Amino acid sequence: MKNLYSLLFISLFIFSCHDLTDTQELSLWVKESIIEEWEKEIAGEYEIIDFNLVHQAGKEYKGLLSVIDYSNNERFSYIVKVIYDGDSFIWEIPELIY
Repeated sequence: MKNLYSLLFISLFIFSCHDLTDTQELSLWVKESIIEEWEKEIAGEYEIIDFNLVHQAGKEYKGLLSVIDYSNNERFSYIVKVIYDGDSFIWEIPELIY
């Protein structure tokens, strides 16, 4: 019985780490997509300094995008909404209008 509890604990740990890795990978994919879109649509000297994504529920994620605008040396952050179905994702920055 003791081995069963140990196995259950290890299994939960592995699944938790797997979810974390998936969220980290998704975060990188979304960040790359945002950078590609900004290069096409937004003029200026912007750099993404940080992007963190957190799983909310189901297929929904929410992230915080930290950006620096080198033209006026200003830092700002945006909330990013992401929907990911396991194969593809879509992201939205509600406050950003360009």
